Amino acid sequence: MADALQTINEVIRFWGLEKPDSEVFTFVNKHGRFGVYTPKDIWTLSSRFASLLRNTYGFTSGDVIANGVPNSPERLITDMGIIMAGCIMVNCQVLEKDGSDFWNTARIAECKGVVLPVSATSAPFCLFQQHLIPASSEALERQTVEGLAQVRTSHAPQLTKAILVNRSQTDEPINYQHSFMDRLRATDEPRELTPCKPEDIVVLFATSGSTGFCKLVPRTHKEILDAARSFEGGKDGRYFSDRPFGWMGGFPFDFLAYCSVRVLQDQFAAEQTTTCSDIWTVIGREKCTAAAMVPIAIQELITHFEKEKPDFMLSAIVTSGQPLRETLSKALGLLTHAMVAAYSSTEAGMVCASVVTSAAQMADFFSGRPISGVQLKIVDDKGAEVPRGKDGQVLVKSFRNLKRYYRQPEETQALFATDGWLQTGDRGWLDEAGNFYCLGRTGDAVLQGSVVIYSSWPEGILAKCPGVAQVSVVVVPMASKENALCACVVPHVGSNLTEEKLLKFYKESFFGSSSMGADPASSSVSSSRKQPSGFVIDLKKILLLDDLPKTLTGKVNKKELVTVASKAMLG
Repeated sequence: MADALQTINEVIRFWGLEKPDSEVFTFVNKHGRFGVYTPKDIWTLSSRFASLLRNTYGFTSGDVIANGVPNSPERLITDMGIIMAGCIMVNCQVLEKDGSDFWNTARIAECKGVVLPVSATSAPFCLFQQHLIPASSEALERQTVEGLAQVRTSHAPQLTKAILVNRSQTDEPINYQHSFMDRLRATDEPRELTPCKPEDIVVLFATSGSTGFCKLVPRTHKEILDAARSFEGGKDGRYFSDRPFGWMGGFPFDFLAYCSVRVLQDQFAAEQTTTCSDIWTVIGREKCTAAAMVPIAIQELITHFEKEKPDFMLSAIVTSGQPLRETLSKALGLLTHAMVAAYSSTEAGMVCASVVTSAAQMADFFSGRPISGVQLKIVDDKGAEVPRGKDGQVLVKSFRNLKRYYRQPEETQALFATDGWLQTGDRGWLDEAGNFYCLGRTGDAVLQGSVVIYSSWPEGILAKCPGVAQVSVVVVPMASKENALCACVVPHVGSNLTEEKLLKFYKESFFGSSSMGADPASSSVSSSRKQPSGFVIDLKKILLLDDLPKTLTGKVNKKELVTVASKAMLG
């Protein structure tokens, strides 16, 4: 049986032979269904891609390959293929236009290659275009390997290969007559299993870092399969989830453990549905029985349907990533029969989960109860455990806790308290019944959606702006119980900086802004008017100050700065 197998390679082959024609992944977009993939498809195509990686492209076991393809059939196949080749997959997330966020990840992980979607809507592709050797160069004329381009960049010198994934005929950077998937289907690469061990690392999950750059959490075959088999919420039915494959919350655990059905949007060509009401229509059309949603999406649907009820209800909605609010209880009996409140982290895996079926259970910040095998305690700033009902720092002890960050020993040392207790960076409390309530992040961090944002990240971006002498970003409590980021900036003497100019520079530093990340004339695929979509870190306010308050030791006095920022934001 599948639950006795100890490597992902064996599991993919098992499902490919045991349930070859079952529907497991249904990709949709705003036009309808895009494609249905079976275990046989995944086994056949990913094993062929694995063979290409090893036998044709020259990768070896343990090589780290970044994947910049968005959720799509191509992303599914390339992720599984990287793992089946004995390599290590890390997500290629590019938010900043200069690529600072990704280059840091690439250097830490010592990435040898990257998988890129040939698409003008792709931030990774726009970033890498200038680093791909042009098709007219002598080096590429000698290079006859289809699908492979050479990379030259001082930002990550060890990253020398790019696997280009296209859907249509392209002229640059390499001429393709057929799509990536068609080439895979036509290849005669053998379907073989690369030798691997349960303890081999297969994926590096990125998690927010206090420096603004990601830390990397390594997970092995065994850890991935143990995590997949520990949660039976996705075992039966049809589950909708748009979480990215490259995140722990979107990784295909459900397929590996149970060969269950997932419905998700194809995002390769930016043709996905974006509004919550339209996504709800997709969920109904595909007859999904459960869905993963962040609290803000649930609230939008509650508002949308407050006057007219939807014509179907889900069996369950799984929600995590943000502190819950009592107002979400309105979803019970309107959108769903039950809600699964969950609390997890990239470092600790699943920590808490509870099924909520009545409004009385849904209190503000409720995040479930610790699951089997997990211990959770709340401590004060000195590390002493606090009484039930009092909030403090959240510590977790679990066999699923990461052992170390990948090639980041200093960050690893700072992560653990005594006796193996992991410091989550969250604040919360336990009630007398053992229920956990998560208030959110501690210190200089906020949640934007389900993403943790440290203040040092926008600080680093604003510091690049000409005319900025000093900058400090602080977390300001808001009346809505949420926290917001405020940037306090000291301009150089004589500078003509204004808040408007700073905000314009800041927003245009992200691929999610209205400006293109690459010159449209640099590639024929950029002729589309579509632009790379992305995430922009929200700054509620930018303040221009004559100086930043300092402590006696000369450091920025953030406590005083929060007071200054709070008054400005309220005023």
